[in-house]
Amino acid sequence: MVKAKPIPIKRDKRPTGRDLLRENVMRHAIGLACDIRIYDLCADLDHLADPRDSDYLSSRRPGRPPELPPEGYVIFMGVWSRTLADRETQQLLQDPIIWEPIREELYARFPQYPRLAPGGAGPSRSMFWRWYTTIADQDGLFEQFQQLFEETYAEQSLAMGMYDPQRRDLTHPHIADQFIGDGTIGRPLFNAVEGDIQLNRHTGELEQKPFDPSSRFQHTKTEGEPERYDSAGIHHGLIHGTTGYVHETVLLSSFHVPGSDEDSEAALSVKKVKRLRALLPGSDGLMFDKAMRGKHIDQLYDEGLQTHAKVSHARGGKLKEKIIELADVRVAQEVVGQLLLVGLDGAAHVRVDIGKRQELVRLEPGKTVSRESRRADGKRFRWLKEYRVPDDPRIPKAMRGGQIRCRLDTTDEDRSKGLNRAENLRPIARGDADWPTVGGPRSRAESLNEFLKRKWPNKRIPAIGARRQQMRILAFGIGMNHMAAVAYERRTGISITGPPSVQAA
Repeated sequence: MVKAKPIPIKRDKRPTGRDLLRENVMRHAIGLACDIRIYDLCADLDHLADPRDSDYLSSRRPGRPPELPPEGYVIFMGVWSRTLADRETQQLLQDPIIWEPIREELYARFPQYPRLAPGGAGPSRSMFWRWYTTIADQDGLFEQFQQLFEETYAEQSLAMGMYDPQRRDLTHPHIADQFIGDGTIGRPLFNAVEGDIQLNRHTGELEQKPFDPSSRFQHTKTEGEPERYDSAGIHHGLIHGTTGYVHETVLLSSFHVPGSDEDSEAALSVKKVKRLRALLPGSDGLMFDKAMRGKHIDQLYDEGLQTHAKVSHARGGKLKEKIIELADVRVAQEVVGQLLLVGLDGAAHVRVDIGKRQELVRLEPGKTVSRESRRADGKRFRWLKEYRVPDDPRIPKAMRGGQIRCRLDTTDEDRSKGLNRAENLRPIARGDADWPTVGGPRSRAESLNEFLKRKWPNKRIPAIGARRQQMRILAFGIGMNHMAAVAYERRTGISITGPPSVQAA
């Protein structure tokens, strides 16, 4: 008897291209509906009163009731972060396969909304547009949403093991305990500026070209050509953190940078980091670019935070060099001599005379110490750095292997001498063993900026005005932060998004 062969079963075709994107976005959308951070983010936003509440009749509002809770639109924002198109996001969320598990999750929490009833359709882009422009355009409402965003994702970063006070190490900082900041220019939808005129062919009248009132203007003057004003874009600041693992980056805050001296990128970053420091007391530093100058670094020193940034070059492109002080050299706690301490590109050197020429010898960095003390001048912290004198033949033999301790923050005495100590001495400078962690050849502060710009269609943020662009950046952060939580759960096996009540596809 011949044994019957089993009927071959063809495996389902693996999704590729747009189908793969659709499957990934479907999992992302349903995962957002199960993420407790979405409900934390919207907890203090205005919700329709529940008919089951005793004060329902007294809290009823006039007019047409809202069709979806804020959570529904925040999920729209998170899905948009993957598609970057309102129309495509609408198509995905109105697909019953995707929307039904999301609707059930929202309906279990908010049964009072008519569109969440069985058979209700997903949100449309016009509904989302009305909601997000209302948030962006109302004073107080936008600031409330921005504050809720910061508080919610500060909690997520703690759940991911970041900013741990028990791990605080100022000498060898951990990447997960650092704020990472940078600025980005949002290219506007219109290139015109105020004053640019065009002819309306339908009316025959001259009219203002469409322009973004929040955009900065740049003046261009080329020899032989007329003067020109162009739109330079809208400046935004970003603060994020990372565990150090791939895809585990959390956007903590975003803010508009008007561009004045008081509201510069570095000044506003310092203000924002001070607020985040209150939410994340385990933080111990800020990674930034050359925009962070000595006065900003001193402000962060006074908050108990060190700054890791490259030193801007002097005029002519030379490395910045500045005499700091005549420092005591100690061996076995006894002063054996003095050496002239010089800051070169943020690193501590000593100047020695070799015949008729002077040479700089780099000191070996040691322990970084932060001491809290209330002083009459208002300073809360004193920052000190220990260095070891190397065994170099250019150094007098009695001082080799000795210790030098110097101040890192700028004092009133330094200011009276015209010395910006914080600008010329850094706790970790280029070339130190810990520099790849907090700096490296290309700072992590620039990575999110580039990733963000690469995502925008034609590198333009699809919004007009600084606040609406801010809402789009926060939408991007909502999606990115959820993916960071999922990546953390896959790596550690620890759930931080909450127990899901529906199974993701």
